[in-house]
This record gives sequence, C-alpha cells and structure tokens, in this order.
Amino acid sequence: MLKTSPTNRHQRRAEKARAKLQGCTPENLAQAAVAADQAGQPGVAELMRQVRRGGLAVLFNSDRGQRVTADELNQAQRPTVVVIGDDDYASSGPAGWRCSATIAGWAAAAIVHAAAATAESYAEAAKAARLLGRAVLIETDTAHALAWAKVFEGRPVLVVAPTTGPHPILPPRSAIN
Repeated sequence: MLKTSPTNRHQRRAEKARAKLQGCTPENLAQAAVAADQAGQPGVAELMRQVRRGGLAVLFNSDRGQRVTADELNQAQRPTVVVIGDDDYASSGPAGWRCSATIAGWAAAAIVHAAAATAESYAEAAKAARLLGRAVLIETDTAHALAWAKVFEGRPVLVVAPTTGPHPILPPRSAIN
C-alpha cells in the first residue's frame, strides 16, 4: 500500500507532532517524572505524573521566537496545559514571547508562577485544564509576574509569588564564570 504524505505545511507539522507522541508510553512518562524529580524539578515531575494518569496533554515552550497557532494548541483534543518557560535568568515577560498573544487568546485560565516550583502549584494547572479545558502555566521571574497576569485579564489567573525575596535567585558570579 502506498503511503500518501500530507499536502500542506500544517498537515506535515501535525503529522510530525503525532509521530513524536507515538513513543510516549506510561513507562516513558514514569521515567520522565523520576528524572525531573532527580533534577530538582518537582513541578515538571508532577505534570508528567498527571499526563501518565491520563486525560491530560502538556505542551512545553521555552523558545521565545516560536510561532504557535490556535490550531496547533487545539490538536490535543483533551484538557491541555501549556507551559511557558520564561524563568531562565533572561526573563522578558510577555513582550519578549512571539506566542504570548496566541496563548492568551487560547487560554481559559492561567497560573503565573514566579516562585520556586512545587508539585502542588503545578498540580493546580492540571486541575484548571481538566476543569476548563485549556490552562497556561507561565514560569517567570518576580519582575515580570504582573505583566504576564495582565495578558490573561478577564480570565481566572493565579499568581504564585515568593514569600521572601525575588525569584529566581541568581547564582553567584563565580558559578557563572
């Protein structure tokens, strides 16, 4: 039987995304959760556990220049959490993210996380997605938390701020050199 290829770029992109998901098994997700825990990323580990339990999709974006469309976001056809990684010591807030307007228009709720990650706060993003269908978790620094929250005005927004000092804490200069 002859296999036909997708005819346009959107179909080809969707086909690539489906191909990546085919290797995602419960065992892979369990291993990913353990690896995230060992790397000191309890929030990511919790999201992997939530996906493993079923009925939830998680999309990660750490590329400020990446273009994202609503069609791509809706492909999961199940409750979805989109994680935006703007806490990389070069945080820019929504103005620095090409996808911020698309994500804001798509989201039914948002968690702006400007503190050290905890499994509990990431579990709240999964709950919001299951309840409302579409949730965004913005990982950011303290300086940009309110700018991100304003992007989601008119929808439920939870801002998680640190109780002491700014986030993230910069490593000592000696560790950078």
